[in-house]
Amino acid sequence: ATGWDLGIAMQILWNTIHGKPFYYTYELTVVPSGNFLALHFPLLFLLIAPFYALFPKAETLLVLQSTALGFGAIPLYMLAENVLKQRFIALTLAVVYLLYPPLQGINWFDFHPEAFLVPFLLLVYYAIESNNIRLLYISVALALSIDEYAPIIVASVLLVKLLKMFKIKKIRVHLIILTTLSMIYFVI
Repeated sequence: ATGWDLGIAMQILWNTIHGKPFYYTYELTVVPSGNFLALHFPLLFLLIAPFYALFPKAETLLVLQSTALGFGAIPLYMLAENVLKQRFIALTLAVVYLLYPPLQGINWFDFHPEAFLVPFLLLVYYAIESNNIRLLYISVALALSIDEYAPIIVASVLLVKLLKMFKIKKIRVHLIILTTLSMIYFVI
């Protein structure tokens, strides 16, 4: 680790759990207020903060990132099994996902909130394919919490699924609602 992104995340989390939400000092010339939200919008940090409060170390962030990326194999397996109806192929896809060099690459260098987008989007896909509306809303909310550009990616995924599944009335309404909310969130 170079300490840059990891150090920024550690300082933001430390300050957040000690009463100065999203405050950091690394780039005061760029962000004179010291509020990281003026530069990026990772609400995910609010979900990570309780874990960091228990174990305020760099390792905590790296373990959370690794765990999140590894967790992505679960919705991928369930998605593949649901669509393909073949456990062996689903398991093979999950293993290939875990061995995929770019996935490992993001995990080997520093801490990046963006790494959490991968498993959350896989969860979105699984929720859509399994018609699990509650999980769909939760996974979209988690994906939107990553950063300021996440709503564009989430809305794109939802729009593609909406176009493919437009005839399925049960899911169509929810996809329209979530796509609209994602774009409104992006604008805000």
